[in-house]
Amino acid sequence: QEFLAGRYVAHAVVNQDIVELLQLTSVSKALEVGNLLQFTCGCDSRAAQAVMEKLSCLRLKEFPKLRAEQFEKSHVPTVKEDRTLREMHRHFVSLCLKILSEKQEPEVLQSFIQALPIVMMDGPVNTREATALNYYIQNLKSTNLPDRLILSIPDTDSKDTVQYLQQCFTSPLAELKVDLKLS
Repeated sequence: QEFLAGRYVAHAVVNQDIVELLQLTSVSKALEVGNLLQFTCGCDSRAAQAVMEKLSCLRLKEFPKLRAEQFEKSHVPTVKEDRTLREMHRHFVSLCLKILSEKQEPEVLQSFIQALPIVMMDGPVNTREATALNYYIQNLKSTNLPDRLILSIPDTDSKDTVQYLQQCFTSPLAELKVDLKLS
């Protein structure tokens, strides 16, 4: 059902604003309809770009003061809201990576870059998010680097992890700030 709904939304978004169509007014709403957004983006490049642009606007509205330091291990959240905000941001980044994995195209990538000044991945290297992150890193230029790239990879197979990291970082990006945690 979500696949068919995604196809409908992908075609309808050409004539109607994605916000009106899905009442996409908050990050939590975007996370609720995440599967629908992924199917929508997989069906049409213009829809994928429109969704990513809207997600970028939502990020600016809901995470205006989020800083890379808040994700460092040494940072101790002072209030429960800070922890909740960081966790919601992690889910938001995951959704954006899944959308990028649906349409790995320059226009969608550009919207992705605008949506995420802090890019993170928590999880194994054999996922759709990891594939999208690899595409993102491969297409980074020194002019559009994120504030921080945070990778937390469980050591399910160290050979796969090393191979993944070698594929991601084939050329030097001197200004890129990377936090890498292998567990």
